[in-house]
Formats: sequence, C-alpha cells, structure tokens
Amino acid sequence: MRVGKPFVSPLILCVCLAAAGCSKKNDDPIATGENGTTFPGGPLGGIGAAGTLGASGTIGVGTPGVGVAGSGTAGIGAAGIGAAGAGATGGSGPVTGTGSASVLQYHANAKRDGLYVDPLFTRTAAAMIKREPSFAAPIKGPTYAQPLYVENGDGNDWIVTATEQNEVSAINALTGIPVWQKVLAPPGEPGCGGSVRPLGITGTPVIDVESRTIYVAAMTMGNKHQIFALSLADGSVLPGWPVDLSTVSAGGVAFNSAVQNQRGALLIVGRTLYVPYGGNFQDCGDFHGWVIGVPLDNPAAPIAFVTKGLGGGIWAPGGLASDGVSVFAATGNTMEKAGAMNTTPATWSHGNAVLRLAPDLKEITEGQTIDFFATMAWKDEDKEGWDLGSSSPVLFNVPGSTPADLVLAMGKSGDAYLLDAAKLGGVGGELAKVSVTAGGIAGGMIQAAAVYPTPTGTFAAFRSTQQPTMCASGMGNFAALKVTAGAPPKLAMGWCTEGNGTGSPIVTSTDGMTDTVVWFFVGGKLVGVNGETGQTIYRDSESVGYIDKYQTPIVAKGRLFVAATDAVYSFTVK
Repeated sequence: MRVGKPFVSPLILCVCLAAAGCSKKNDDPIATGENGTTFPGGPLGGIGAAGTLGASGTIGVGTPGVGVAGSGTAGIGAAGIGAAGAGATGGSGPVTGTGSASVLQYHANAKRDGLYVDPLFTRTAAAMIKREPSFAAPIKGPTYAQPLYVENGDGNDWIVTATEQNEVSAINALTGIPVWQKVLAPPGEPGCGGSVRPLGITGTPVIDVESRTIYVAAMTMGNKHQIFALSLADGSVLPGWPVDLSTVSAGGVAFNSAVQNQRGALLIVGRTLYVPYGGNFQDCGDFHGWVIGVPLDNPAAPIAFVTKGLGGGIWAPGGLASDGVSVFAATGNTMEKAGAMNTTPATWSHGNAVLRLAPDLKEITEGQTIDFFATMAWKDEDKEGWDLGSSSPVLFNVPGSTPADLVLAMGKSGDAYLLDAAKLGGVGGELAKVSVTAGGIAGGMIQAAAVYPTPTGTFAAFRSTQQPTMCASGMGNFAALKVTAGAPPKLAMGWCTEGNGTGSPIVTSTDGMTDTVVWFFVGGKLVGVNGETGQTIYRDSESVGYIDKYQTPIVAKGRLFVAATDAVYSFTVK
C-alpha cells in the first residue's frame, strides 16, 4: 500500500430438502442446508408468503450444508409455506434455523455477497424506512469493523461491535443498552507508515454460535498481533487464547508483527479460523500477504500461507471468502525489495491476484493455474500500486451459465474481472473483463461489492471514488455491474447512481431475488436504490455522523444497523 491506499444472518430462508441434495459444511455449525434461497432458480425458490409459521419460527432445518442444484418441493419460509420451485446452487450464508436473523460474519455469509433476505424489506417499505431516534448505542471508536447480530432466542437479541480501542461490546438490539463491554488490551501505536491511531481491532470479527464464541484479531500494546476467542455470554477470554502470532512462520518467512497489519474480515471454514494480514500505509518494511489458520480445537498449533514476494497484502474489508471448502483471497502489489515502492519482482510472486487456498493453506505455485488468477498487467500494476486486492473477492452462482460458479474481483486499476471459481485460470485467465473507470475502482479507498440475482439478471453493486464510465443509466459514484448468463457469462456496466460516499453497499430482498434494494451511506445519510435500475427509493435528510470507509450496514428483523465512529444507529421498516 502506498499514497492513495487507505489504512486504511440476515433473514435468509433456507430449507434443505432431500431433493435438493444438501451436503455437509462445517464452517457454520448450526446452519441450515442452503439451497436456492440465495440464488433461486424457481418461481419463488421455495420462499413462502405469509402463512403458518411466524417470523421467529422454531424449526431449525438441516445440518450444515451447501445446497446444490435440484428441484424444490414445498419450502418452509420464516413467514409461511412456500410454493414449489426449482432450487439452484445455493449460497453459504450464516443461517441458524428457520426464522433466524443472526448476522455472524462480514457481508452476511462466507461468499461475501452482502445479500440479506428479509420479507419486511419490500421496496414500498424501503421508501418509508425511518431512523429510530431513541436508539444510539455508544461505543468507543474509531469503528472500522462491521457490526454483527446474534438472535438469542429469548427476545434479547444482541449487536456485537469491535473498535480500534480494542473494545468489544454486546448491545441489546432493542434498547441500545450495552449488555457487556470489554477492552481486550491497550491498542497498539503503529509504526512503519501506519495511519490509524490507536490501532486495535480493524477487521470484522466472526461468531460461532454453536460454541457461543466471538473470534477477534487485535493489535495490542507493543505492536503485537493477537487473535482472541471471547465468550459471547460475557466477553471473557477463553482458555488457550489469545494466539500470539510472533512465533508463526511459513515458506521460510517469519511473521513480523511490527510491519504487518490486519484489516480484512475473519472467516471460519470447518473447524479452522482464517485471518488475513497485509502491510501498513505506503508499503513500508518487509511485510507479506498472510493467511493465518487457527484450529479451533487446538489454537496453539496455527498454520499459515505467506506470499512468495514481498508485499502482496491481503487487506480489503471483506477479507477472505469461501465456498465451504476452499479459502479465496485477493492480494495487492508485490515489490522487488522491502519498502521499494514502484518496483516489481522479476517473476510473478502471488501479487495482484486471486488465490484459492486449500484448508491446510499449502503453497500455490505458478503451474497450478486452477488455483490462482493474476492480471495480465501485474507488473505494471505492481509499479503503480493498483492492487487487485483493494476489493474483496465475491463468490456467486449464475444459473444457466457455463461455468455457473463465479468469482468477481475488482482492482484499483479500474478493471473488474469475472473468474471461474473452479478454474481461476492463471495469468490473464479471466472469463470476462470490463473497464469500470479510467482511474480505479474505489481509487484511494477500499470497498466490498454486493452481488445479487434479480429477475432481469445478476448485479454487483460497488462504490468508486470516480464516476464509472459507460453506465447504462444514471450518474454517480455508486454503481452496479451486470452479469448475463452465457457460455461464458458476460460482464458489463449496469447503472450508476448518487454521489460519492463511504463504506460498502449491501442489498436486501424479500425472497433472495425480487424487491432488491441496494443500501449505502453518502455523507453519513442512508440511501436506498432499486437494485435493478439504481433509481433512488430512499434518501435520509439527517446524517448519523461519520461512517468509515471500511464500514458496511447490516439488516435483521426489519431493521438496518450501522456503526458510525462512536455509536451504532438503527433504521426500521416495521
């Protein structure tokens, strides 16, 4: 990173039917099997209208699983009995049972698509969303990490936040009153180009509801990177934690806390916690891109992947993504030698790439083209600091396409890439590429796209610091790409809308496909636009205050929450 680089669930209704062929997935221990809810292929994808089950349905359906293509019979929704529908390949959201609204990780699920399914969020209701003036839960910021939401089943749902003061809080979701607040350790004071002071928790934590555990990565006093496991009940540190990364090494490289930084969201796949690391502002020091894997049952034995070249930081807010088996990471620019900005290694060394890592984090080699993608212009992008890894990879499915399982990657060069998730393709191996701006997606900032299906195609909403080019409609710095099914699928610019803002967008839908609304903040004011056209549906007249560039809202039970610098705010459509 250099000048221009920042220091920088949901009510998904998934019923795992025998005909849908759900398979075992352990990264969300009490998830229902996910079928066509996220990307339904049938008329309603098994989602019911108002009917026999209430919004807090008591049936937890299925073992952990990723749905596969299959025919849905009658699906049970959180609000009723659904009509029959064809289930397409499912998503991997953190669903905890029929009627659950828990948001346990960044952008709602491990695929990082940012799609929240909530029957209350119709477009009509979105136009009348209101801020709850009595709800302003205080926290000690700055706050970069996305808030999380835990449905406790007793009516006392909690919001979980983490800040740069190393303060983790559980807040009553109805009243805004803290249930508990813990400071893990004094935060660090970054050297080597660090621009956030103090430096504590930046990356969004992840929650394992089966064990009632919150996993958090923090920089602590003495510039020591540590990974904590906290009891959800009271915030206490669990035995065997924290994990001190000063003893970690991989590929002949030792982890150097003084020059590393942790920005990306945490991820659980199986019984392993994965945490990404990059460097500090201006690419100083001998940092690398790292993925640390901590076995939840044996935290004293971490595993690791490290980029072959210096640099290659994994630092975007969405962090890592997963299909339930592999771990996907996007990297930044690599360097010829430590601190040598505007240089590049003689050979590709994991920079400006999307990497697919095995659960054991074994090393990727250049010959394994199915396991990595690098831009054809990686050398030039190294020299310009145009990180492909300035945005997080997003996994999604487009029924009827060949291939159907896809990855979206965006970089500071202004280019967006569509990749085959099963065969990333090596250098220049993209399925499709489109130039979004002349000067970079999210230019000197960072973001995470929200990807969602609609009756008119699949869209990917994102934020840029420059006006995107060739928009099909509208003007503004929030925009959407459109993916069209084909062999291979096609990628093109869709709509543009609104002005410059901060943070990353999310999208709501009543059933996973219809009534899509993209939500984001401009000048601290909430904005909602039609997910298919970009037409403004709602724009708040009052700002909640400063929303950081890493921030993104969440949705649960007819309410939208966002963490500003020093408080969490709530909006409701109920």
